[in-house]
Amino acid sequence: MTIKENGFAIYQAKRNSRIISARQFRITLASILFGVLILTCSKTETQPDVIAQVGNRTITSDAFKRAYIPVLMYTNARDNAATRENLLNDLLGQKILAQSAEAMQLDTIAKIDHWVEPVRRNAMLRKVYETNIRDALLEPTDSELRIGFKRSNEDRHVRHLFVPNKSTADSLYLLINSGEAGFRQIAQHVFQDSLLKSNGGDLGWIHFGDLDETLEDTVYALSPGRVSKPTKSAYGWHILTVEDIRRQKLLTESDFQLFKPRLWRTILDRREFSRSREFINAFMRQADIKFDPVVAPMVFRILANRLWALRETMATDKVPEISNREIGIIQNDLAPFMNERLMTFSGESWTVHDLVSHLPFMNARLMFQNLQTATAFLIRDELLLVQAAQAGFEDDPDVQSEIQDRRDQILAQLYLQSKWDSLTISPAALKSYFNTTWEAQYLAPDSLFLEGCYFSNESQASQALIKLNDTNGLADLRSLPPEGHFKSLGWQVRGTTDYPVLYDQVLNSPIHTVKGPINSNGGWWLVEATIRHRYPLPYERVINRVEQDYRDEQWRTFRIKMVEANQDQFKTWVNFELLNELPKKEN
Repeated sequence: MTIKENGFAIYQAKRNSRIISARQFRITLASILFGVLILTCSKTETQPDVIAQVGNRTITSDAFKRAYIPVLMYTNARDNAATRENLLNDLLGQKILAQSAEAMQLDTIAKIDHWVEPVRRNAMLRKVYETNIRDALLEPTDSELRIGFKRSNEDRHVRHLFVPNKSTADSLYLLINSGEAGFRQIAQHVFQDSLLKSNGGDLGWIHFGDLDETLEDTVYALSPGRVSKPTKSAYGWHILTVEDIRRQKLLTESDFQLFKPRLWRTILDRREFSRSREFINAFMRQADIKFDPVVAPMVFRILANRLWALRETMATDKVPEISNREIGIIQNDLAPFMNERLMTFSGESWTVHDLVSHLPFMNARLMFQNLQTATAFLIRDELLLVQAAQAGFEDDPDVQSEIQDRRDQILAQLYLQSKWDSLTISPAALKSYFNTTWEAQYLAPDSLFLEGCYFSNESQASQALIKLNDTNGLADLRSLPPEGHFKSLGWQVRGTTDYPVLYDQVLNSPIHTVKGPINSNGGWWLVEATIRHRYPLPYERVINRVEQDYRDEQWRTFRIKMVEANQDQFKTWVNFELLNELPKKEN
């Protein structure tokens, strides 16, 4: 089903933010260091919107939230005072190390600007988004919230027709009203999607917030059996009908007040999505991107072949990033075309060389899915960056703060690398690390000793399970009538077991917990694990992983020592009240 045929935007609040792994946000400073860095800080030297200052660096509330929200989203951390203080401690350590790097003049390394550039671009694009979209949104009124509250407790079964232009929609509307054809008959002709063809454009039960506001207003204005006039959405023209309505219980004013924040967020999110779509679509129409019909297909074919060759070298399904080495290979592949014009947009043109030089800034996942679309998005970002520069957004305090944070991350890393002696790891040290951590990090699948009883049908198995309610385990089935066949299945391990379905059913259950009936291995089973053994993975299979984990552990310990060694050089204070008052996320 295409998004156009679907005819409505079931809003998914997924912003273009890079997913950050739990490891990247692992807190690296010991709790005792928190006491050294923060508990001695003055609480009187506060500044508005500044959570902490260390030396000549400040940590504003926006900077803290920028680091904190991904911690909550992409790790198992919960929002509480300890999590906030741990992250703040980590940020303070980073600022200390960055200023220590400046004292060694490591900030003069020319490559730093190159490493910071992706963050600079993203910060300016985010500012464009906030200025043109988020800051321009109209907040829901009390009346709109009450209408939303009523609709949120009234679902509607909706059927629709979708066509790209108004004249066709008008013709279909007249055809329906004349009685010459119905939704089901017309759907077979207007939809390409087989499901919508067969079900007559049935969208099923629609809930408040599923549709864009225009379509939702139309749907909730219809009585069952009535047909709407052609209604325009961002995708085209729709004709809608409501087949049924189901209402919840009568709700009170207190119910409205309870759900009001959620309704406010739902309406505002939908408006943000709609406005961003309209803004980008208008922007792209104005850009008028045109690809050279001869050069572009050849270049994209060569580039796609190289990208897929790169992906095939990866051991995982992770989308590979384009390194300088791969850029060099791509330049060689495209050498005959580098000066050829690839596309025009907004009165400008790009050669193949321009595209290749911008590949590091292209959306990596989209690059491997559709190169032409990824290139159009890249051009969009380039034009938005021009708009951002003209608006002076690079000097915006929030943009500068984000850029400085990235510079400090890089400087802190350079400082640590300058002090880090090559770590010589002995086999004995690795083995010792493995022996002390295997239960937490290198655990093999459980070995389970399984006992089972199988039956020829589910009814017999269910009756036997009922009889077990007053017994002490599956072994008691030995004394039951012969329709059940008791069998000791022996030791089973994931990957080698002959009973994978039975193994998975009891894996996460306590010992002697009977599970079933389970349809597997030619019968209906009742099964239990009577013994559970846990073993480490074979050391030889995980030695590379153990070595990397050991290096990471040593690096974290070294980082703590370096922060401790430099912290006395920088005066530090923290505004605890502001830290604890920060909302977890924006309203």
